[in-house]
This record gives sequence, structure tokens and C-alpha cells, in this order.
Amino acid sequence: MEVAKDLWDDIKERFDVANGPRIQQLKAELVECKQRGLTIVTYYGKLKKLWEELSNYDQVPTSKCGLCRCRLGSLLEKKRDEEKVHQFLMGLDDTL
Repeated sequence: MEVAKDLWDDIKERFDVANGPRIQQLKAELVECKQRGLTIVTYYGKLKKLWEELSNYDQVPTSKCGLCRCRLGSLLEKKRDEEKVHQFLMGLDDTL
């Protein structure tokens, strides 16, 4: 099963050239995403939707050899989650 997934991932990476502009658009939307009077739940929902779509295009790299034991993927995922917290906090209105 892993071989088939690796094959499809490789095909997608090679032939899906439209990802770059979409990734750029999503990142720009994240920069512009602010609470602006929305409820916290609504604001977070907007961010979460953007984060989820971006993660479909911009996945955390994983070891292809299966020999890596450094947990780099989980460390990168943790770093990405920290960035999400900062994005959320920076977009909050000044008054609660």
C-alpha cells in the first residue's frame, strides 16, 4: 500500500504545477485574516479552514528511506502548530 501512495504523491508533485500560486494565495489570505469584530469561534473557523487547505498543498516532509529516527517530521509539525498560534493571536482584535 505504501508503494502506491508514494507513486501517487510523486505523480501529484511532478504534474500538479498549479499548487505554487494556490499556496501563495492561501498564505496571503492567512496574513490578511483578522478578527475584525467576528466572534472568536468564527475567526478561528476561518483560520482553520485556510490552514487545512494549505496543509493539503504544503505537507510536512517525511523520511522516504524509513531509516530516519530523528522525528524531524513531528518536530516540523510542532513548529507549524506554533506558527498557527502566533497567526491566531496576531489577528485578534485589540479589545475583547
